[in-house]
Amino acid sequence: LIETMTDNPDIGVVTPLIREYPDTESIWFWRGEIDWRTANADHANVPETIPEGLVETDYIPNCCSLFRTAVFENVGFLPERYFIYYEDVDHGVDIRDAGYRLVTDTATTVYHEQGGTSGDELRPLFSYYNARNLLLFARRFNDRLDSAFPLYIAVWIGKQIGFRALNGAVGGIASFIWGVFDGARGRTGRGPYP
Repeated sequence: LIETMTDNPDIGVVTPLIREYPDTESIWFWRGEIDWRTANADHANVPETIPEGLVETDYIPNCCSLFRTAVFENVGFLPERYFIYYEDVDHGVDIRDAGYRLVTDTATTVYHEQGGTSGDELRPLFSYYNARNLLLFARRFNDRLDSAFPLYIAVWIGKQIGFRALNGAVGGIASFIWGVFDGARGRTGRGPYP
């Protein structure tokens, strides 16, 4: 990664290809996408063949990333308003806006055991912060959102509650709704979890 950064002075942040652990054949992250209709940020679907070399990405999850020092000097550090989740997405937007590239170097690999922080997406910690922080992110970048954002977000909220209900995650439903309310109110920083 250092060699990639040295050879490409316009790269602000680089990450390796991130494979899951212990299922090391599965790819966890190769590229991130931001959907400006919904303000949702997610890992791109994994293609049958991963492109070789450097892949442009909208954001980089910070489980493994190398930052150029100038990024911190010119853009700043990770925003603390999110506490957990979406801070890497917000930071990625600011870094790209400052003229730097964000890339995945698919020639390098790291293994990541996901869920170490919050468990799965049905649990209260993830449910709360994902809901709240998506809304905080949308509020900060509202000038980039699709005009139909209110409709998209209403559908998304319904789907998320339904998904948790179908899986019997009562605690996840309550914390998700709490996150929606706190996001709508603009509450930042550490919330009720952990």
